[in-house]
Amino acid sequence: MIYYRISDNSYPKVKLPGATKEACLKNFLRCFGDEEITIIADKCQSSTLEMVRTNYSYTKIISTQLSNAGSFNYALKHAITLPDEEIVYFVEDDYLHREALNLMETIKEGLIKCDYVTLFDHPDKYQLEYNFGEQCVVYRTKSTHWRTTISTCMTFATTAKALKSDLGVWNKHTVSLHPHDHVIFTELHRKGRILAVSIPGLAYHTDLTYPLQKGLVDEMIEPWVLDLMEQELGGENVPKDDNFKGWRRLMLLAHHQIEKARQK
Repeated sequence: MIYYRISDNSYPKVKLPGATKEACLKNFLRCFGDEEITIIADKCQSSTLEMVRTNYSYTKIISTQLSNAGSFNYALKHAITLPDEEIVYFVEDDYLHREALNLMETIKEGLIKCDYVTLFDHPDKYQLEYNFGEQCVVYRTKSTHWRTTISTCMTFATTAKALKSDLGVWNKHTVSLHPHDHVIFTELHRKGRILAVSIPGLAYHTDLTYPLQKGLVDEMIEPWVLDLMEQELGGENVPKDDNFKGWRRLMLLAHHQIEKARQK
């Protein structure tokens, strides 16, 4: 079961050019469209709800008026009613996934080894905050390698059994408007739970706040993400320019799209 949370009340952050909520949703559906999906649309305008229905009319869409933590708790309450062996993937609306791969099978492989998995290889784990790399254990499965990590964001997968067992931790740290993800996973770690991340990353968080703070945007973007967004922004119609590479080219392509729309 997948719970996809989308909202028009997101925190104002600088996002990867081209990675709109619709682009992220379309990408997600190309990767997971055959799975059982519940979309939780929290504080969404009618235009956003219509966009969701237009892109995927065969899934269950639930409209709520909660908060970031509130919509997660809504999904969590449903997830813990599932059979123990059910795999649950919680997805936020600002992630891209690597296409042409069977990502649900990859997640299943990871959960044979670990209690929780994420497909997003967080760039902060390779910076000064973590002494430029975590001490970890590396696992190998059929599809990819995994390394253990201390925490992740609210886009992750686990089993219904683990959620039921760890419910006290989840409830404890999701009572405010914002879910305290780092605190949650560090407490789960102390409890003995194992969280692992695929290496290299097979999902990407489009929030550029941290990469911009470090001045390492291109270094912190997976190459497949740049290729995906170049296609999304119609890069094949814009000549290459050596002065605009990496995410700066995405900015250029986004500007071209805006100008093209104005001329219509």
